[in-house]
Order: sequence, then C-alpha cells, then structure tokens
Amino acid sequence: MRTTLLAILAPLSLSLASGCVASSGSEAVGSSTAAVNSGTGASIASIALANVGKGACSRNSAGGDAFDSSCTGNGGYPEYWCADFARWVWAEAGVDTSELDAAAGSFYVYGQNHGTLHSTPVVGDAVVFDYAGGGVADHVAIVTEVNSNGTIETASGDWSGDSGSEATFASTSHVYLNAPAYWGGVGSVPGIIGMTISGYISPAGTGGSAPPGGASCTEGPGYCTATSQCENGQWVPRASDPTACTSGPGASSSNSCSEGPGYCTATSQCENGQWVPRASDPAACTSGPGASGGNYCSQGPGYCTATEQCDNHEWVPRSSDPAACTSGPGAGGSNYCSDGPGYCTATMQCENHEWVPRASDPAACTSGPGA
Repeated sequence: MRTTLLAILAPLSLSLASGCVASSGSEAVGSSTAAVNSGTGASIASIALANVGKGACSRNSAGGDAFDSSCTGNGGYPEYWCADFARWVWAEAGVDTSELDAAAGSFYVYGQNHGTLHSTPVVGDAVVFDYAGGGVADHVAIVTEVNSNGTIETASGDWSGDSGSEATFASTSHVYLNAPAYWGGVGSVPGIIGMTISGYISPAGTGGSAPPGGASCTEGPGYCTATSQCENGQWVPRASDPTACTSGPGASSSNSCSEGPGYCTATSQCENGQWVPRASDPAACTSGPGASGGNYCSQGPGYCTATEQCDNHEWVPRSSDPAACTSGPGAGGSNYCSDGPGYCTATMQCENHEWVPRASDPAACTSGPGA
C-alpha cells in the first residue's frame, strides 16, 4: 500500500487498515509447480479462507512458511504483503503467477495484459483498490463470495497491522475476512474497506474464459467471458459484435450492467443493460445500494447520527474522530446529542446536548426509549 493511505486513514481511526506496496528489494516469485487445485474460483476462495487469521511469517495452509516473500521481502523483514498473499493463493490453485510481484498493482496490469480485467466480480477474482496507473495500487484482495444483490466478501492479506514502520505493520497484520458483505461496484468506496474498487481480475484461462464449446450455461443471452458467450443455454464462441455482450466479465464495456431496471448505486442505475446517470425520482430505484431504503444515504460526507455517518452515500459506523462529523444530529463531538433534556435511553440521558450516564432518579427521564 502506498504510505499515503495510512496517513489518510489514521485520522479516522479505522480499525481495519492494509499495507501493500512492495519493498524495493522485492521480486516476482514464480508460480507453484504443483497444481494442487484446478485453478477454479471455488478452489481459490477455499485456499484464501483456509488462511484467515495467519500472519506474514505464519505456517500457511499448504504446510509452508509465509506467503511468497511476505516474511523477508523487506530486507529480511516482513514487507507489505497483500499482493504476496493473493499471488500465493492463485499459485496454490494452479495459476501461473510469474507475471505478478509484491505490488498490488501488478494484478491490474496482469488483467490488462491477459484481457481478464472486468467490472463484474467472480469468486476467485483478485479485486484491486485505488489503482493509480503505472502498476501502482493501494490494495488487492481475493473475492471469496459474490451475492445476487451485487455484494461481495473478500479475504485480504496484510490487514489491520499496528502503525509504524513497514516491518511493524506487516509483522502485526493478518489475513482478514472482509465481512459482512459489501457493495462491489467498480468505483464505489465500501465503508469497511475505505478504498475505491478499481476492477476485478480473473486468472488467465479460468475466470476470463468459458468452458469448452458445447458446455451448457445458465447465464442467459448476452452473457460473455473473454472468449465465449451464452447462447440458447450453450457456450459458443464469442460474437465479433461487441454489442452482443451485455453482461458478465467479457461485456462490451465497463458501462454494461446485468442487474435489471431499478437497480441503483449512489450515482447510476441499470437501464436496458447499461449504466446510466441515476434518475432524480427516488421511486425509480427499487434495489441495490442506492435504493431508497437500506444502507443508502444522501446527506453527504460528514453527516452523522449518534452511531453512524454518511460516507460515499453509504451509512457506515461512526468515526471515533469527532472532526469527521460536521453536520447532522451527531455533529459536535462523539458525545453530542440533540434530543433535549429528559431524553433517555436505557443507560444514558441527554443533558445540555451531551450524553451523560442516566440519572438514578426515574423522574429525570421524560422522553425517549428509556423514559
């Protein structure tokens, strides 16, 4: 991870943080010679999940030590190792990782080179965050679950380390399951991650390709991979006409969508298989993270309640930094309340716009759930 990310996240006191830029001495590590698994998305996810909780120098699920150069890549000390973990997982699943290195952005470049960079998550994909070009990104994780509503779960190496030097962070971080499931739209900033999703990358020959010709498919017409498309329930060679691909990792452009009409993000909605600017009519959004209900918020950054704040049009747990709350009923400090004197919960009461321990005198509570 670029060191600037820690500087950005630290003031917000986020409990989860990741570090992922390769040290200058790190080099690419070749793929595993033993194809332990088939390289399918399911096996990739299974291997990633089997290592949740392990550190940079831990015994991995295959019985070896560390994840590629995670333990020694920083001049003999642990390095930022999210990419080390992701490429190790792919390699253990039988994927050739010789083009990947300890930089998170190497996965994005790999996807560009192999035509497997896409905007629709698939189990087993690598998901890159904050790609800045030139092979530089802040983080990469493995997609372990994809839900029908567009949310995902991911396994991240090098997560939640202690602040300090690269060696300090990397030696105290672990493989972490990013859950509960969060919205996986490219360009979004999930609250539990704190970084922008830049794209999904499938291993060449697996997630980006379809089964051999004649294999059945259930995705429906217009669903494409890099080389094939689903037509009348069968995988066939992909049509030369780009407009024939309206969904799937091989869709004609990042503007394609398969969620159906009424599915909205904070800024866009799916209409006739294409992302279009979100309608001003809230009733037009009936599903997705931007629907009128659920976790969507429209108040803008810095708007807080007592327990939550609006961040990138999504309600997330309120930051412990009072300065992050500049408007709303929770502004003015983490102990701020706007309900007035006599308003009580089970344990607290609002006094002079500050939450204080509830008075022992029941008569002091005249409103609220604790009255």
